[in-house]
Amino acid sequence: PHKFYIEDVLLEQGYAVLYCNKRGLGGSTGNWRKNDFYGRAADAYAAVEYLRTLPEINSDSIGVAGHSQGGWIAQIVASEHGDISFIICLAGPTVGVKDQIYSHDRFRFACEGYEGEKLDKKIDKRKKSLDKSYNLGKNSGIVGSAKHLYLIFDFDNEEILKSIDCPALFLFGEYDINVDPQENITHLNQIFEGQVPDNFSIQTMPKGQHGFYKVENRCIPWEEAEKNGFDSNFQNQIREWV
Repeated sequence: PHKFYIEDVLLEQGYAVLYCNKRGLGGSTGNWRKNDFYGRAADAYAAVEYLRTLPEINSDSIGVAGHSQGGWIAQIVASEHGDISFIICLAGPTVGVKDQIYSHDRFRFACEGYEGEKLDKKIDKRKKSLDKSYNLGKNSGIVGSAKHLYLIFDFDNEEILKSIDCPALFLFGEYDINVDPQENITHLNQIFEGQVPDNFSIQTMPKGQHGFYKVENRCIPWEEAEKNGFDSNFQNQIREWV
């Protein structure tokens, strides 16, 4: 989705686009699993500072875009640095990590055929497993097999969202199994008591899944969704916002 909804939109309007890997990916050093969200936000802002050293970049018009967990990172960067011109959150949650994971699990298990009491038991078992991973990681510092969960599991972005002053675009997919638009938009309204700031813009792509491929329901596997196209009208909505 980054090429179609970010790169293709921004480049045609004179923006440069810098992609950043997490630590340890793409030949970089470090281990992203040992880095919490605030550390990842610091890495992202380091990229902003690098851009400011380039003569072809307008240092007063630099924004940050992030997909999924990257949406949380973009929110942190904007809340901590008043010199960020805008952020774009592609399927970036407005809820905290626990609520996002629990919501995803409920939809995922429902797609697997669980319902009623069986669904509740499945979710309860999953929560106990997550707590075990969290506690193991917290007490031992072990990284791997989701043990890094202890670094992010308690993350909540309510106060972060309240401190974002720059223009912010929140993009959701109607059939996103990971970040349900209704839950996240409702939570955003709850945070601001029904008065979402004017600098926040919210758009939902009809039939969009987590990667913004078009699907017929939220249970379509990712590998099948990738065979489908993107939505040019949704691309135009982002273009108009920028």
